[in-house]
Amino acid sequence: MQDTQPRYIYGVSTPETAKFAATMAFASRIYAAYQPSMARRYLQAAVHAWRYLEITPEQYIDWQSGDDSGSGPYVKNKEDSEPSLDTDVDDRLWALAELYITTQQDKYLTAFKALYDKQWIDIFEWKNPALMGVWHLLLTLERGQELYLQLATDLRDVAEKYVTQANDSAFGIANQRFIWGSNKMTAEAGILIAWSGAIQRHQPPHKAQYRAVVQSQIDYLLGANAFNLSFVTGSGTYAVRNLHHLYRIATGVYLPGYLVGGPNEKAQAGVAPKNMGMLSYIDSEQSYAVNEFAIDYNASLIGLLATHHAYFRQY
Repeated sequence: MQDTQPRYIYGVSTPETAKFAATMAFASRIYAAYQPSMARRYLQAAVHAWRYLEITPEQYIDWQSGDDSGSGPYVKNKEDSEPSLDTDVDDRLWALAELYITTQQDKYLTAFKALYDKQWIDIFEWKNPALMGVWHLLLTLERGQELYLQLATDLRDVAEKYVTQANDSAFGIANQRFIWGSNKMTAEAGILIAWSGAIQRHQPPHKAQYRAVVQSQIDYLLGANAFNLSFVTGSGTYAVRNLHHLYRIATGVYLPGYLVGGPNEKAQAGVAPKNMGMLSYIDSEQSYAVNEFAIDYNASLIGLLATHHAYFRQY
């Protein structure tokens, strides 16, 4: 054991327990064909996590002063104030959807229907993961079912909002919230639009329009933006070079393949220009608020590219 640093264990929370239940139920399906015993363990963990949520019906977060040292808070705060942070319903919806799909037990779908409200359909992120459950249900339910039709319609309405925003904006950007991690949000908006296009089975030119908007999200992230700069290190003729990454800063080693957070009007590091929308960005290693990387940023970009290929490859 070479790592002798202290390990800190924080309190439980219902939102994260629900995310855990969803992830384990989803993982159980993936592993079932390859490692059945592991899949059973994952499903058992998901079921136990849901039992805890059943006896804890209200959102609960065991947050203590000092928990956020070294990181920003992952609860509602002055920077993150979305309605989904006032509740864990969005997290529970994801968990219930995955548990139903994996177990085929109607009790989970019944509970999903009781909690569901269209307000929770939006881009997939830590603040609101409900869309993942909605999408997986749309892939599972019969197309004529009442719930299927409702989910498909609600998803389409949100997709149309993002398509309209893209059509009305410079560089065709669907996400118009330039906050911390805006590039991830751009990628996720593209995924949401693509999913809706696939479910609705739009015919040309409608589907072609969806494809164009999804493509514009990729183009923006890879260089078709106000800076003529690819936000992915090492990708494109002109790409981000001054990644905020402690290893890179200490060693000077260039790290390719990292998507940075992107324009952030609040510019909390005090380096990038503030309140300038898409222009609130600078390629500086000191500006962690715009030039840090994260696993979920890269995951969203990979998801966007894969989704584009899977659902629009016929064009």
